[in-house]
Order: sequence, then C-alpha cells, then structure tokens
Amino acid sequence: MRKFPNHPSAHHFLIHAYEGRADYQRALEHGKVYASMAPNLAHSLHMYAHDLMKTGNVDEAIAQMKQTDGIERNLYKTEGYPSMYDWHHIHNISLLALCYQYQGRISEAEALVKERYETERPINRAQTFYNKMGYPALLIKQNRDAEALPMAIQLTTAQTPGEQAIGHCLVGMIQLKQGQLDPARQSLKASMSALKEAKKHDKSNRLSSWLEPHPKFLSALIALSDPAERDKGLIEIRKFQATARAQYGPDPWAEALFQLETIVQVAWQLNLFDLAEASTKLLAEHDPAYPGTHFALARLAAQKGDAATAQREQQLARQGWSKADAPFLTQNFDRK
Repeated sequence: MRKFPNHPSAHHFLIHAYEGRADYQRALEHGKVYASMAPNLAHSLHMYAHDLMKTGNVDEAIAQMKQTDGIERNLYKTEGYPSMYDWHHIHNISLLALCYQYQGRISEAEALVKERYETERPINRAQTFYNKMGYPALLIKQNRDAEALPMAIQLTTAQTPGEQAIGHCLVGMIQLKQGQLDPARQSLKASMSALKEAKKHDKSNRLSSWLEPHPKFLSALIALSDPAERDKGLIEIRKFQATARAQYGPDPWAEALFQLETIVQVAWQLNLFDLAEASTKLLAEHDPAYPGTHFALARLAAQKGDAATAQREQQLARQGWSKADAPFLTQNFDRK
C-alpha cells in the first residue's frame, strides 16, 4: 500500500483484511476507493456492497450488486458462455437476495434464490449445496413450509453429501416447526452422517466450515424445544450465538443475522423471556440497523411495559420495511 497507494488490488486486499477484523467502517472506506478505481469491474462493485450492507446502507448495497449483476449478465452475452461457469455470479445474486430479504422484499429475493437453485454447478460439484439451500431456506423463513418440503426431501437423496446434509437439516427445521421432535432428531442424525461423509473428501476443511453451522443450529433448537433437554439447549444456543456473532464474511454475516432473529422468535414462542431479552440484545449488537432488530426491540419493550419505546421501535421497523411485500408486512404486523 505504501509503494502503490493507488493500486486497486491493494484496496481489495485491505477490504478483506478489515472485514476479518470486523472493522466494517474501515473496510467500507477501501471498498469505496476500489469501486471508484475499477467502476467497470463487477467484483469491485460487489466488494463495496459487502460493507455497505453491514454498515446499514442496504439501499446502496443493492444498487451496487444490481450494477454488478448487469455487468456480469452483459459479459455472458458478449462472450457467449453460461453463467454457471462463473462462481461470482451465484455469490453476487445470493448476497443481493439476502439484502432483499433484509428489506422484506421477498418476491425479489425469491426470484434470485430460484435462479441460484436452478443453476447447475459443473465445477466444484461438492459445493452444489451452496446453490440449492437458499431457496427452501427462504421459504421456511416465510412459513411456506409446504413449498419448501419437497425441495428439502429431494436434496436428501442428491448426489453430493453436502446437499444431503443440508436437505436433512432443512427437513428437520420443518419438522421442528411442526412440533415433531423425534422426527427432527432423526433428520439431525441423518444430516450429521452426511456431514461426516462430506468431511472424508474435504482436505481443506473449507466445505465442512460452511456446512457445520446448519446441523449445529438445528441441534440447539431441538434441545431448546424439549423441556427435558432445555438446560443443554440453552448452552448450545449460547455457543451458536457466539459463533454467529463471529461471522464476518458477507453471506455468513447475513445468514447469521436471520438465524439470530429466529432464536429470538423461538424464545418468545417457548415463553423463555430471559433468553428472548438476551437474544434481542445480541441481535441488536450484530446489526442495530436491521428492521427486524427494531421489531424485536419493540416486542421486548412492550413485554416490559415500556409503551413509548415499543411504539418508537415499531415505527423504525415499519420505516425499514417500507419497501417490503404486502404478505411480509401482514405476517409481521397486525392489520388495524
């Protein structure tokens, strides 16, 4: 950097370096410079979007990723090759979908995760699960379990152990939501078995690091949902939350956000008020700007009898979800 202060690659490196330290504001500064130096390079705009998202400017993050997407799709036309050979395309639309989900723009998120789901992965087939998991996961998050279940079941018999591990995990999440604890445990067991198989062929351990959080999350939620295992579940949940808070990569950071939100929701459903309060605070630490954080803070304030704070936080949630789809708003706010 000292020798070549105006070299784009130096700023690219520093974005990753500061992200690794969870210093997203410094990463953002270098992202802005990198994007300005290479405005026609898809990855430079995408890198800038990483930290726009994590510092609360999701509108601009979406704009940068849409521009990235336009550059890439034009390249596929002019160069005459399909997008399935470009790993970056799936990564970019995945993060763009997560940003749409962040704003409650579920129909736009769904279009992208569906494209991701339908895109073949001729290179690095062991990582096919990355393409496949986003669509059913989004549907489950939106309580569209009947649509997600056939996809999840299909994954359980897919060719790669990574797909199988994710498939069993997703089936287990649906079973858990329906109160079917024993079937969820069987799905968890099958997911762990597939994960073990995936590890046999994972010399770098990178694949395992992507897969492991999903069955761990399911395991913690199952234990938490069983009164006989609740103490164990609380320990597992806290460990998972600590791991989620340590995610700094763009996709894992956003996925962790929604998982932390799910823990808050489950805590309320199980009437675990102390856990709900602690988990809401963790959600706020992870991303204080997220509309779902304000929604959770409003619920906590209302439970404590603080009507003024509850009203203020709910209004902030509504403002943050001002572009959200009508079904999403109906699901989260009572019609009055």
